[in-house]
Amino acid sequence: ESDNILKATENIDTMQDMISLLIDRGHAYVGADGVVYYSVESFSDYGQLSG
Repeated sequence: ESDNILKATENIDTMQDMISLLIDRGHAYVGADGVVYYSVESFSDYGQLSG
């Protein structure tokens, strides 16, 4: 068992910062519906493990 258990509700700011960073670097985008999506095209090896 991990000694370092983080609660999502206590790390909202960190998650928002990470999402902003992904958007700024072109790895995510905001869709027309306002939802943030990961841009699989931004990572050439995406899907390698799934075959």
